[in-house]
Amino acid sequence: GAAACLAVLAAARGARAPGGSPGRLGAEALLAAGGQGPRGYHKGVGQLRRAERAEKCRAATGSEKCVTRTLPGGEEEHVAFDAWLADRAAHVGYDPALGAEARWGLPERVDWREKGVVTPAKDQGQCGSCWTFASTEALESSVALATGHLMTLSEQQILDCTPNPKHCGGTGGCQGGIVQIAYDKINEYGGLSGEWQYPYLSYTGTGQKCTFLPAMVESRSSYRGKIAYNELPINDAQSLMAAVASLGPVAVSVDASEWHLYQGGVFDACNQDKPDIDHAVVLVGYGTDDAEGDYWLVRNSWGAGWGEDGYIRVRRTSDESSRCGVDSTPKDGVACDGDPPKQTVCGTCGILTDSVFPELAH
Repeated sequence: GAAACLAVLAAARGARAPGGSPGRLGAEALLAAGGQGPRGYHKGVGQLRRAERAEKCRAATGSEKCVTRTLPGGEEEHVAFDAWLADRAAHVGYDPALGAEARWGLPERVDWREKGVVTPAKDQGQCGSCWTFASTEALESSVALATGHLMTLSEQQILDCTPNPKHCGGTGGCQGGIVQIAYDKINEYGGLSGEWQYPYLSYTGTGQKCTFLPAMVESRSSYRGKIAYNELPINDAQSLMAAVASLGPVAVSVDASEWHLYQGGVFDACNQDKPDIDHAVVLVGYGTDDAEGDYWLVRNSWGAGWGEDGYIRVRRTSDESSRCGVDSTPKDGVACDGDPPKQTVCGTCGILTDSVFPELAH
């Protein structure tokens, strides 16, 4: 896998109009940005492992819609989605009445920014670190929902200190990784440093050596504790909607190769037949635009000057779960060494491909 986060980012930077506002990418800017460039900086999880998990989950629960929950020690639990959601919706503080019926009684719009549990827009710069931003931002919101404290946590700790030996979505650091290995490593370290303890230094695309010290997570602006992370049913829009409505922001995978074109509104310019999952972002809600229809509300990591204050609204169709294509370069996205060469991905821009919700482990 090469450099998706970075290539897409280069295109987006080339697209800036005078004064720093986003504009369409002209031919000269496209050449300067290296076209779409090489790809592969992304979070995801190995396809073989995912397929095995899904099969185990079905066998264990008898349900087609399954959640695989990875505990701090690495043990896995398989739970039917409805039971998993019902167990959580009651104590997260959003709407206990939703329970297992959530997908039949969802609110018409959700925007977690309005609840004060989302940090301001961030900018990964020229480093292929989208996977660290997606994992950190989803965790920041989970910590805020559980504790009432919204902390700005460290992408750099994940970037510097998380090896990627199976080359899942890249080769590690600014060359890519996956949310799951980020959470595994945070558990090993007993927490995630605050931004002020371990600041982001890889904006220019240069990796750093790991300088983590246990004292860093002792600070009041750091998260000290363990995480259980939940992989939601693959390619299933109802489950993703129910999770983001009931529980909080979710780390997701997308094809962002055309996102450099985005200036505002509801976006629907991805290649749906041959998507290339190449970017990690955070789903913070959904809604309906009076003029443009239903959308997913997505937090990007290209700075507040991109898109709609750092966000993009992506088309949400009535048949998202069957709006599928074949990703023939899965190593750009959710694949690890040894995985199959093709993968079916669904949803606009492949948004249903791989969804991970982190929660504090008690």
